[in-house]
Amino acid sequence: MDSCFKRFIKMKPFLLETAEFLLERHKENLSQFTMVFPNRRAVLFFQKYLAQAANTAIWSPACTTINELMYKFSGLQQADDITLIFELYQVYKKEKKTEETFDEFYYWGEMLLNDFDDMDKYLVDAASLFRNLLAVKEIEKEFQYLLPEQIEAIQSFWSSFDPDKNSKFQQDFISVWSILYNVYRNFNEKLKENAIAYEGMIYRNVAESCISKTISLAESDKYIFIGFNALTKCETVLFEHLKKTKHAEFYWDYDDFYISNSYHQAGFFMRKNLVNFPSPAQNFNRNNLTNKKNIRIIAAPSGMGQAKLVGKLLQQIQNNSEEDRMKTAIVLSDETLLLPVLYSIPDTYSDVNITMGYPVKVTAAYSFIEHLLNLQRNSKKNKKEEIYFYHKDVLKILNHQYISGIKEAQNIIDAIVEKNKISLSRDDFKNNEFLFKLFNHFEDSTAMISWLLDVLQTVYIRRNKTGKEPSIEQELIYKVYSSVLRIKDVVISKQTVVGVKILIKLILQIVKNIRIPFEGEPLRGLQVMGILETRALDFDSVILLSLNEGILPKSSSSPSFIPYNLRKGFELPTVEHLDSIYAYYFYRLLQRVDTIDLLYSTNPDDDKSGEMSRFLLQLKFDANFKVNEDVVAHSVSMAHSKEIVIPKDAHVLNILNSYTDIESEKPRYFSASALNSYIECSLKFYFSYIAGLKEQESVSEDIDAALFGSLLHETAEHLYNKQKLISIKYLDEIRNNSVLIDQTILDAFQKYFFKTEKEITIDDIEGKSILTFEMLKKYIRQLLEKDKKYSPITIIGLEKKINTQFPVLCNGGKKNINLYGIIDRIDQIAEGLRIVDYKTSFPDAGFTNIEALFERNNPKRNKAAFQTFYYSLLYKLDTGNNKTIPALYFIRDLFNEDFDFHLHDKNNKTFVTDFTKYEDEFTTNLNVLFEEIYNKDISFSQTDDAASCTYCPYAEICHRG
Repeated sequence: MDSCFKRFIKMKPFLLETAEFLLERHKENLSQFTMVFPNRRAVLFFQKYLAQAANTAIWSPACTTINELMYKFSGLQQADDITLIFELYQVYKKEKKTEETFDEFYYWGEMLLNDFDDMDKYLVDAASLFRNLLAVKEIEKEFQYLLPEQIEAIQSFWSSFDPDKNSKFQQDFISVWSILYNVYRNFNEKLKENAIAYEGMIYRNVAESCISKTISLAESDKYIFIGFNALTKCETVLFEHLKKTKHAEFYWDYDDFYISNSYHQAGFFMRKNLVNFPSPAQNFNRNNLTNKKNIRIIAAPSGMGQAKLVGKLLQQIQNNSEEDRMKTAIVLSDETLLLPVLYSIPDTYSDVNITMGYPVKVTAAYSFIEHLLNLQRNSKKNKKEEIYFYHKDVLKILNHQYISGIKEAQNIIDAIVEKNKISLSRDDFKNNEFLFKLFNHFEDSTAMISWLLDVLQTVYIRRNKTGKEPSIEQELIYKVYSSVLRIKDVVISKQTVVGVKILIKLILQIVKNIRIPFEGEPLRGLQVMGILETRALDFDSVILLSLNEGILPKSSSSPSFIPYNLRKGFELPTVEHLDSIYAYYFYRLLQRVDTIDLLYSTNPDDDKSGEMSRFLLQLKFDANFKVNEDVVAHSVSMAHSKEIVIPKDAHVLNILNSYTDIESEKPRYFSASALNSYIECSLKFYFSYIAGLKEQESVSEDIDAALFGSLLHETAEHLYNKQKLISIKYLDEIRNNSVLIDQTILDAFQKYFFKTEKEITIDDIEGKSILTFEMLKKYIRQLLEKDKKYSPITIIGLEKKINTQFPVLCNGGKKNINLYGIIDRIDQIAEGLRIVDYKTSFPDAGFTNIEALFERNNPKRNKAAFQTFYYSLLYKLDTGNNKTIPALYFIRDLFNEDFDFHLHDKNNKTFVTDFTKYEDEFTTNLNVLFEEIYNKDISFSQTDDAASCTYCPYAEICHRG
């Protein structure tokens, strides 16, 4: 009966149990003790539980964290990372005698600082660690005080070095390794001179004062250490000293489930603690883990899927009172899910407390500063000292959420697309004071960082005024601002020479690694925290996310310059050390919980491996736990996209009839492109010419085939329109006039590429466009050269626009169809009147027969031949002259000695020299085509040739391409 009752008994939180015990043990003098905890959150919860247990007014004992206690004992002031790494850089540069810049050193500086921090916290002798022990036999003699397994690990590392056959990597390692002791020693001395320190240095200072018995400790000082697990050597030395001098008591949070099993990772450190620092609390309940719990493992399709699931799980938890909600925690193993999780929390949870570190690199604040610095990196001044910005950098900033809502910003975005503006001048932003401030260029690093701070401050103020910005976003902007300000204070003020480019790299490196420490009031509402913040805390309901192998536990430790075997040999933390720590966090969190949902992602790209954590596998296959499993999947139905069919209803027919009314205010015309589109896919024709769906416009930075064709057409037109009779002499004069050709091409660029009325020069053309410019010159010269063969040439028309009508018999009646086209060139040569069409596509002048030009689902259908015949028909309808020669000028073919403009009739094995011979057949097939278009019983439908959908702008609508 007792056993059954125990399975359902409400489990008491560890901190409450400890508070009750301490009140009983130290009734009269509890206020004389200082309570020490692993973190600040545990302090606040303990104070709450202490007040609850006392149930009356008492003098509360002082409460602190282990870090704060170490700072108090040492008297040293901890410096920020930027200051520390900069000071380390100065020492390293002097020892290495290198010209390495600060931004190049920063990554290594972070690594070295972490290594020095570990070395000090674990009391490693730096002189011994950084010795060059190539003579392996010396190791046993030098390290007799170490355990055999430690000596073996050190020997294992150095035995791989052969003095006579060292690789370049090994040589580089040894050259740096040999100076690291001096760097460490001199770095510490420099910090002491400035009365600052890093955390490990502070810890070592306290431990050494304990060893030398010089620590400042009054007889009345009493400490109670609560809720610790993995201790550094410095902490162990402090604990031992306080225990020996009877200044301390220790209270440990553990369960017999993993303590009694000597192989269980979760108890690795605790088993040592219980031996070294026994606790007076012997009657605490230590069998909580195996009590009845509702444990559920849930597989989600992605990290975002986990975040969305949190909202649904919270709705299932009965949290009717404020007290109940305080007993619910969302624990994030992957901090990047914080914002998605917050957005998924139901509105019924009005109070949400966040205590965790959040990486800036995944926030809008980081993307904004990254865009600003890229703007600086890519902006430039021209010869007139005018500032210009790259359009992609401009668009990223103007589309950013911090800028959205500014009317002038949207106007500039529209202008960039409409006018194809590759670059923008600073004057483009003068209509808005803030944008004019933002879009600036600096060549001085001090001015640049001052500008950056000014912009961030302005954004902070602007966003704050709206009242809409979440406080979390404000905190992010402020933290980024503070970090940039610190860079300015440390780097700019101390390093006399630092270029803008180096400063940009440095700012991005530093800001990317910032973590925002959210520390709210934890005694109200739903608790959201990282796994580290759960230490010593207990909850009735827990939702733990990202339980993927590689995330919990992490697959690797932080980057280190100290190789694994040396870390192991000198008892520095290794990945196994971290595994044991995270195993303890995981199982300790389960100890007193009633309900826990354990979520992981099945997406290998999203959460490292896509595999559940080993901790989940342990739970699944342990008979002591009853685990339920669930899978939440996206509703994936391999929906076969239905064929899209658009019937010709009254509305569609009305639009089609507008193509027959040439007298209307805005008549519509069928062009060769429209008809080619219909033949290729009638649905594509519908989307473009009936529904009016236009392709999304974007800035064309590279010159595609269509734009290249426009540039060539424009250039050719202006070179050929200067004289009606084109002689060989004239062609040679133009061909040899480089200035004229260059300017004509520039005019074409101005019109079609830059889309501006402002005159441009060759200096405005950059990058790949320069290659296009040179290519155009070669093609134009070759065009002039080839035309010498057909001169004299009489120009009849250039870029000739023709609007006409084509009579069609369809649906039992006659319709006059509006036709339209722009003929590149109409000229007269000795052979006859030519209808010339320039083509930049792959040369192909052949066709099987006229019917083949109208054939559906034929990837080899010659659209160029169709278009030239169409233009010949247009000319005949407009002038009555049908004795023309359809001519194709394939630009790529101009350098071919056998260049010929004639179409090739493959069926008759002859060249087309007279449109008259093909007119009847062409018009008959065109009539049939229009009969189909205007047949109300034939719907618009998708093509059967899926290959033609590859580059179709409407492929996504059809789920093709």
